[in-house]
Amino acid sequence: MQPKGILMKRSFSGIAMAMALLVSAPCFAQQAPVTLTLEKAKHYQSKKSGKTYIQADRFKRESNANYYKRFVQSKTKYPVHVIRSHGFYYVTIGPISSAAEVRKTADKYSVKPGVVEKPKHVKQAKHKKKWIPASAGTTSKAKPAAKLSKKEQAKLSHAELARRKEANRKALIAQWEEEQRQMEKTAKAKKAKHANNATQAHPVEPSKQAVETTPVDPPKQADLTQPVSPADQGKQPYFLQNVSGTWIASAGAGWQYPNYKSNMYVNNGSGAPPPYDVDLYTTKERSQGIAALALGRRWTRDKKWIPSFSLLLSYQHIFSKSVGSNILQYSGSEFTNYNYDWEIASDVVLALLKLNLVNYKKVSPYLLGGMGAAFNRTSNYSESALAGVTPRDTPGFPSNISTSFAYRLGAGLDFRLDEQFILSAEYQYQFIGSMYSKYGTGLWSNQQLNLGPYRANGVLVNLTYLFNE
Repeated sequence: MQPKGILMKRSFSGIAMAMALLVSAPCFAQQAPVTLTLEKAKHYQSKKSGKTYIQADRFKRESNANYYKRFVQSKTKYPVHVIRSHGFYYVTIGPISSAAEVRKTADKYSVKPGVVEKPKHVKQAKHKKKWIPASAGTTSKAKPAAKLSKKEQAKLSHAELARRKEANRKALIAQWEEEQRQMEKTAKAKKAKHANNATQAHPVEPSKQAVETTPVDPPKQADLTQPVSPADQGKQPYFLQNVSGTWIASAGAGWQYPNYKSNMYVNNGSGAPPPYDVDLYTTKERSQGIAALALGRRWTRDKKWIPSFSLLLSYQHIFSKSVGSNILQYSGSEFTNYNYDWEIASDVVLALLKLNLVNYKKVSPYLLGGMGAAFNRTSNYSESALAGVTPRDTPGFPSNISTSFAYRLGAGLDFRLDEQFILSAEYQYQFIGSMYSKYGTGLWSNQQLNLGPYRANGVLVNLTYLFNE
């Protein structure tokens, strides 16, 4: 017989092992997410259930990644994402639950559509790629632009280098199209052979046999390169080739410094000779706060210059501020008898075009311009007599809302925070028309305050959100 202490120790150790197995069981039941390259996904084998992602390809340019994403999404039922990491844009498919579906999905995307970057299957080909000669009609074979050394590229003009790159791109597209035609031809032959074998095994009437053995044509080549095929790209304007778009929304705030009349003149009805027949209203130029909202669409291009551009519907609210100062009766400084307040504000709605000039890492300078309408408001006129002056009957200039033509010009810098947010610092110059009151009361029934044309220089900070599509 064994001592009781030993038996108790063994029983406690058995209970501890059972509890450990129960706790760890859920961990073994579900597999952690797995990300596979396209090549590994073709041969993926797993009996465990879990989330599996396929990394279809990677790109240096976001526009190419979005272009390939749309192609892949049109051919699969699984979600397709573009993920930025370490300077590259990765196109991933998933999650996919079964290994069979992973292999089936991977087999579909061995060949990319006609994007600018060189397809991977060309790099893996056993035969050496024959590049198109530099100039048509000659027998000499020029090196492709991608194979030239830095010294050789420096000797070529920018136009010649671009022409060679375009020739290489067209050659890759032509090779890809030829491979697709061969694949279609092989598929037709296999289908016809299969139909003939089935007919020999189960004879049918001649009329039905003609119908059953007629192979179905595969989709046209244009369907494989949606949304824009290489042939259609040639028909598009150069500015709109390889363009992808997304909806954007932005919000911002800032200050602007207006410029308007420094003096306003109102007839005092005294009948005195000029300049004593008018009262002079002096103004102060005071900075005004602004709040901005915008909604529109942004397009990106696979080009060095103007890599992106946007069309926006912009709204700005210019906060109310008093511009009033002193009233000089009879236009004389010795008759500075009153102070007055008079507030102005505006709501501006414009259609804007924004052009990003070039991308440098995460920074992109831009220009913008647009036009629309301004809804200008004047309100809260009041005046007070200075010490020792008997108050007069106030003109009581009523509040007024007027609509005017407006335009804006600006320049700024975009800072890319991540894939969905852009922070912008912007200078803007805008014109919003004239601001004026309604006619006054009593002796001033045919007089009004008129501030004249309102122009302003402003500084604005915006945060833009890019919606996923």
